[in-house]
Amino acid sequence: MGDYCRRKQLKYHSQGILSRREITPDMFCPQAKKLKIELNDDIIEMKCAFIRVNYSEDPQLPKSKLIAYCGKHKLDLPTYTTINRDKLFRAVATFQGKKYSSTYWYVVKQIGAALVLACSLGLIKKEDLIEDGSMLE
Repeated sequence: MGDYCRRKQLKYHSQGILSRREITPDMFCPQAKKLKIELNDDIIEMKCAFIRVNYSEDPQLPKSKLIAYCGKHKLDLPTYTTINRDKLFRAVATFQGKKYSSTYWYVVKQIGAALVLACSLGLIKKEDLIEDGSMLE
């Protein structure tokens, strides 16, 4: 089923059909306000979407993995800055002086940034994200 879904997503993408991956708030109503944080300011970004069905138990969630990792290594938890536009959210996680964010806008506030950070730390494999449809490549 995974290959079929991936092929369909790529087909729709090549035909210009938008999915939630391409939706941004300024598509509907351009924003005149300046963002409180600059999104291009040394942020490690990944094009990965959080798909809740891929995480059957709470300990598998990206934020849960980050909390466990920080506890095990006695590190401070990441801090999150959230940008809200027209009921869509994009978060930037700051961890040990580096910033991480997904390029997608979510209804859930911090999960995209947590997913990118967990992948960058090696807690979630990029190959697994590609296999389960969270990343298209």
